[in-house]
Amino acid sequence: NLHIHSVDTPDGQILKFTSTLSNPPSSEVVVSGRSDGTSLLVEVLAAGQSIRKTIPGVDRLKSQAYVDHYILEGKLVVDATAEFEVFDPQLAKVVTIKLTRQPPQKTTLWNDEERVLDQILLTNSGIPGAVTRIAYDSKTGQSLKTSVDLIGMQTFAVSKEEALREFDLYDQLVDTMIPLKTQASLTDAAEVAYRVVVDGEIEATMFPAGPFQKVERKSDSDLLVTVRRALIPEGGADSSSPEPGAEFLSPSRFIECDDHLIVELAAKATEGADEAEQKVFALERFVRSHVNNRNLQTAMATALEVAKTRAGDCTEHAVLLAALLRAEKIPSRVAMGVVHVPSQGAFIGHMWTEAWVNGQWMPLDGTRARRGTTCEYIKLSDSALAGDGAVPGAEFLPLAYLFGRTKIELVKATP
Repeated sequence: NLHIHSVDTPDGQILKFTSTLSNPPSSEVVVSGRSDGTSLLVEVLAAGQSIRKTIPGVDRLKSQAYVDHYILEGKLVVDATAEFEVFDPQLAKVVTIKLTRQPPQKTTLWNDEERVLDQILLTNSGIPGAVTRIAYDSKTGQSLKTSVDLIGMQTFAVSKEEALREFDLYDQLVDTMIPLKTQASLTDAAEVAYRVVVDGEIEATMFPAGPFQKVERKSDSDLLVTVRRALIPEGGADSSSPEPGAEFLSPSRFIECDDHLIVELAAKATEGADEAEQKVFALERFVRSHVNNRNLQTAMATALEVAKTRAGDCTEHAVLLAALLRAEKIPSRVAMGVVHVPSQGAFIGHMWTEAWVNGQWMPLDGTRARRGTTCEYIKLSDSALAGDGAVPGAEFLPLAYLFGRTKIELVKATP
């Protein structure tokens, strides 16, 4: 549940705002700010932690509400564009929003009603690759449909009665599965090769290569991805990966590794472990046992919230493990991708953790605690989660892009 209250000048300059994101059972995330005449003073409050930042040049910034009014007032002519620097309270940073007006076109609305409506394309630099199409009635100034093709999401303007009508529950887990039924034991395999075919272009940044994943591009939409069982190398790794930067050891909005509770839990979990190799597996086991209320109801809690509530799904396991690793001075990041679930005969979206050990990134999964990952995992992207917004930014876009347009075939499983 997101609520934004903003007070602006008539020309869209921000005077003050408050954005409240409710995420039960975790605490609310409140992003607030005010103008002091020259800068925007911003505070992000979550899990009892406060992050403050000062953004200079407040006179150049517009509010999100101003952009909405600009669109619906029909100020853009066909084929014209407009750009605005906007403070995005959900990302807690300044972004560039670009609008492009297109000619009116036939649009399918709720209950298959068709109307010819004006069209605006909107891009947000904080969410690269995502284009929002807004279909609106220029006579009434009402937005009737928005769609984001990258993640396959559509929203419609409907009557109050329709909005309150009971619908069948949406099972996101089922709708985002990528089928792969096989008799091969992907869990026990030493190496597995997959063919990944996407209806659309696969960007170069997706499916990164690393010590446990090799990628061969057959075409812009066809990849051969070979995954190896993750093992920590003895005596260091022959890796071309650069040393991790400071962001992989630093506290952030989602990874409060400097909080006393996180530090205490990390010390307790690694008691008696001297080497990094021992610590990472001890922490992986600890997260598996500590998060004892596994559910899919939590959108995305912070590490500290997970430490307190002991609840969540794979994202909560991943951020808690990342924070515990950093508390032990081990660089960490989260990885996004898909994992094969034999009982479902399909790949599902997943997040896990990676730790920098002996010169390479070692994947760990606090939901399973198997001393690393198996060949069931295909990685799409990774992130230090260094941002301080209410929600992650572009970290999940590659995963959202795949669902509904991807086929994965088993090429070979090597025992």
